Amino acid sequence: MSDNTFISEQEESENDDIYIDDTNQGEKVGFISTTTSIHFKKKNHIVSSYKKMKRWSVIEDKKLINAIKTYGTGNWSKIAQEVGGKRGKSQCSQRWTRCLNPEISHDKWTVEEDQNLLLLVEKYGLKSWRKIANSMGNRCDVQCRYRYQKIWRNGKYQMTKTKVELPSITSLIELIGTMTPNII
Repeated sequence: MSDNTFISEQEESENDDIYIDDTNQGEKVGFISTTTSIHFKKKNHIVSSYKKMKRWSVIEDKKLINAIKTYGTGNWSKIAQEVGGKRGKSQCSQRWTRCLNPEISHDKWTVEEDQNLLLLVEKYGLKSWRKIANSMGNRCDVQCRYRYQKIWRNGKYQMTKTKVELPSITSLIELIGTMTPNII
């Protein structure tokens, strides 16, 4: 086999434990023939996809809360170790900031929050959901993005149908004008 050829799937599965790719070039390292970094990305993607698909259990949530009480929110590697091997540091961070953090509101959106959201989207744009969430104070980035999508999908604010609240939201949507809902 030449230095730059791909290893077949059969060889890849037989040698999973000995792959070394320090060069990202598919060169031989010592006596071990390595693959390109594409193989590693594919293999790691499959592993990380498994982690992403599994729902959080009540026990994991409790472990996460206790680990945050112990380490704070600055050491996600240690927190992930405390939670267990199935969860990575980014999963722990996202679970906390988007779901378990007691500062995040899970109540229905108020008219004032909707107005503030629309103004912040106008100020920061459609790709700065973390900035928008930080400015909102009690909502996470995902909540803000989903709420904004719902407002645009409906074409107007339909959650509250009182005559006093509807015109203020409608006027804000008109103020934003031609912004397109290209949400990422």
